[in-house]
Amino acid sequence: EQLKMISNPVCPLCGNQDNQARFSQRGYKLCACNNCELLFIDPYPAEIDVVHKRVSDYSHHEMEIVDPEVDYLSSVLYYKKYLPMVENACEGARSVLDVGCGTGYLLQQLGSNRNLYRRGIELNEGRAGIARNISGCEIHEIPIEQFKSQKKFDVIILMNVLSHMHSFDKLFGSLLSLLNDNGKLIFKVGEFSKQTKRIDMFDWEIPDHMHFLGHNTINYICQKY
Repeated sequence: EQLKMISNPVCPLCGNQDNQARFSQRGYKLCACNNCELLFIDPYPAEIDVVHKRVSDYSHHEMEIVDPEVDYLSSVLYYKKYLPMVENACEGARSVLDVGCGTGYLLQQLGSNRNLYRRGIELNEGRAGIARNISGCEIHEIPIEQFKSQKKFDVIILMNVLSHMHSFDKLFGSLLSLLNDNGKLIFKVGEFSKQTKRIDMFDWEIPDHMHFLGHNTINYICQKY
């Protein structure tokens, strides 16, 4: 008989294979990296195009049946806590890019500063259409990894979208190429310990969410990129 060696999956952030499986959902394992503490799904999607298509399609039907005004009101409630923080971080900025801008509420609110050059990226066609109407600015339906701009940005915002990004290297390569010197990257993310359990969240939304940050993952990301 031949013995098959089963190796641990490779962490998509640090490339380490020292990790432990925490739980399974929808045929995927959630693994916790012992090096950078990233929690990531196994099997991890091999192709970035598959991820882009999933993001652009996953809520298309939902957007057809949800009243845009209802979706907008949910954004109002969501940003009640975070909008003042974002506005404070954007103080003095002359340009901002919102990646995964959803229905455009944040861009609309930031538009109260008429001197602010605003752009958004939203792969979902339904949300992008609403965002254009609400924000009054250009919304690009192109992955951030492929987005090119002659103008660089003082602030780039990613609110709850990092876990949908397939490749950290490609993401940060693009972000840094679009960011002005002394510019700011703003992330809204969840953080979890390596001991997290499936019951810690009602639905982890795997595989739409491919990874989650551990307590020290953001420090690793800052040092690497």
